[in-house]
This record gives sequence, C-alpha cells and structure tokens, in this order.
Amino acid sequence: MATRFDDVSANCPRLMPEGNPVRRLVVLLHGVASDASQLFRLAQDWRRLLPDTAFVAPNGPQPCPDADGSRQWFPLPSFEPAVRRAGVAAAAPALDAWLNQERDRHQLRDSDIALVGFSQGALMALAVGLRRSRPIAAIVSFSGILVDADQPEAGGLPRDIASRPPVLLVHGADDTVIPPQALELTARVLTAAGVPHQGQVLKGVGHAPGARGVISAGRFLARAFGLPERPPSRRQVI
Repeated sequence: MATRFDDVSANCPRLMPEGNPVRRLVVLLHGVASDASQLFRLAQDWRRLLPDTAFVAPNGPQPCPDADGSRQWFPLPSFEPAVRRAGVAAAAPALDAWLNQERDRHQLRDSDIALVGFSQGALMALAVGLRRSRPIAAIVSFSGILVDADQPEAGGLPRDIASRPPVLLVHGADDTVIPPQALELTARVLTAAGVPHQGQVLKGVGHAPGARGVISAGRFLARAFGLPERPPSRRQVI
C-alpha cells in the first residue's frame, strides 16, 4: 500500500533566511523512531555556511508502534533487504511528490535542492534523490545504505536511476545499527552507476554522525551549491 504524507509533514519545522529570498532548499530526513527535531538542529549549524537557504525537516508519515510520538518513513520490523525494498518502494513516491511541492513553493529548480538523511532517512534520501528526473544539488547519507546495495543477485544497481547528483556517505566506524560496511557496499554501487561520491568512515563514532560528520557535510553542501566556504556557526553533535 502506498504511503501518503498527512498533516504531520505539512506542519513540519522550517528555518527561513532572514530578509532575503530563498535561493536553496535543504531537506532533512530523520531516522526511524524519531521525528523532525532529530536533524532540524543542523539548520542552525549550517545556516552560516549556506546563506539564503531554507531548511525543512518533514516528519515521517507513519507513527512508530510502541514509541510515543515518534515517526517513521515505513515499518521496519527487521533490516532484511526485502523489508527495506518494500518500505522504500511504498514511501518514496509520496516524498518525491512532496519535494515537488516544496520546490514550487519556493520557486526553485531541482538543482537548488539537497537531501540530507540519517539512518532510515538516508535510505529515503538515496532512493528518492537518485530517481529524480532532474538532478538535485546533492545527497548526504549519514549512517545509511542504498537499497539493494548488499544484494549481489539484484546487481545492487537501482534499475530506475535517473540522475547522478554528488553524494556524501558518512558512517561511524563503531556503528552497530547499520555496520560501516554499508558505506563500502553503497560506494561500490554508486561507482558502477557513474554517481560521483565521497565516503568518510569516522573512527570512534557510532550510529550518529557526530560533530566531524556534521562539519564535513555542511562543507560538502556548500561546495555542491557553489558557495564559498565559511566557518560553521557552531559544532553540534546529533
């Protein structure tokens, strides 16, 4: 059954530029059993690096069972490949359509949009960002994996890949939720598909990206948008 965005995503937190028109949009996609506030704090970290940028963090469209008030992009009873594939296939069309609405809301082009996802949100960012008919500016995956990247029988390649925006993969070396080997598997697929990408495995970091990953991602986004590099406003650990 296809997923639909409801009022939870319609009323998501936003940070708008002060006194200037919106020229860029960064969309922050949270992990499972969390909500929009998980990544929205990055808006304050990156607003100096990314001037004239709107930040928006939609909540996942489904409530998590047994987790009061938390959200998810799709049910994840296990991390089996078939479960991931089915979940992403159900949730991606709604997120893709919502991105079109946000793009038109701010009168932007696809190339003015970046997707940043953490964990389950990173699965969504990679799946949707690589399937847009027009390339977005960039994708950042914190502690994620490309669907089917660990399935040799599936070839690991998204058959319907439509664009090749630059991708940054950030993973903690001590991640016990999604092992750091996920970065290598995803990078292998991106290489085969001709998608430009960078990878960073951070020593002493677990499932959360931590301050080093946040700073690297902010600078990566600034370069992808063609902006001069500036120091970040502060160092934030997720």
